[in-house]
Amino acid sequence: MNSCMKELDVDFDNEEQKIVVNCVFNQERPFQLYVSKSYSPFEKEKDIVVTNAVVRVYEENEYVGDLTYKPIYFLKEYGMVDYLDTSLCENKDIIDRYYTSNKIMPRIGKKYKVEVEVDGFPTVFAESSIPDKVEITDILENDDTDNLDSGHKHYFLRFVDPEVSNYYLFRINAYMQFPINYSSYYYLNVFHFSDDPALLAYHNKENVLFFSDALFNGKEYDFSFKFYNNSIFDDRSMVYDDEYVIYPCLINLSSDFSFFLKSVLLDRSMQNNPLSEPVSIYSNVNNGLGLFAGYSISKIPLKVYRNE
Repeated sequence: MNSCMKELDVDFDNEEQKIVVNCVFNQERPFQLYVSKSYSPFEKEKDIVVTNAVVRVYEENEYVGDLTYKPIYFLKEYGMVDYLDTSLCENKDIIDRYYTSNKIMPRIGKKYKVEVEVDGFPTVFAESSIPDKVEITDILENDDTDNLDSGHKHYFLRFVDPEVSNYYLFRINAYMQFPINYSSYYYLNVFHFSDDPALLAYHNKENVLFFSDALFNGKEYDFSFKFYNNSIFDDRSMVYDDEYVIYPCLINLSSDFSFFLKSVLLDRSMQNNPLSEPVSIYSNVNNGLGLFAGYSISKIPLKVYRNE
């Protein structure tokens, strides 16, 4: 078998730089919008975050206000994140940077548009909305625990699916509050997984459970999930009580969010396949790159106990 090789000159440095806007939003918190610049993978690492953008928000095509740049600090002396008060100590690092406004709270069913202006670039814009909230009606424990490994718990999340096409994410939220600054929280990672038949064949990973209503459109459904109870009470979690409340969540995704997630999961599934075709990551940002997409979230409290 004969083969041949040909050298190609490709100038990656002339790739046009674009503004990147990323914001996924729900009805429970203000917008948190990230603005940065794209760069070639062949460039050295550099600061690409844009801190001087003008960000305007419109609700149903009416201007409602601007988002302003806000750095988030890690306070070294306390080993904690401070979201509101940066005067607690001088020894701090910036760990997150986004644009936000406490005066603009997204609402379910409203269409939002964001415009971002950065000197030297065309104005970028995107639109999305928050879909209707799908309420969790019950949570049921599976009594058949004989087939579970030690420390695993098995539950069903019950809800009634609307008679329209929906895409969902399932996750478990758990919150820890810093003792010296009660405005600050961090998420406790609860290892969870599922073998539910509704999961889409996009190579779902643990803690990223993506599914559609193709099997149960317009019907009541019990979504099966499992989690590792010991991950809540191990030494790294800083949970010292013998009981704790976690929040299983059902997330109803906007179409833009579902298109983006499909492309990301498909791309990840191809990473170890040298014969695969490149996957284009979905973007709904005009004149730029990124994602501006809404989702609604419903959750239910679930009390768990140590050494179960």
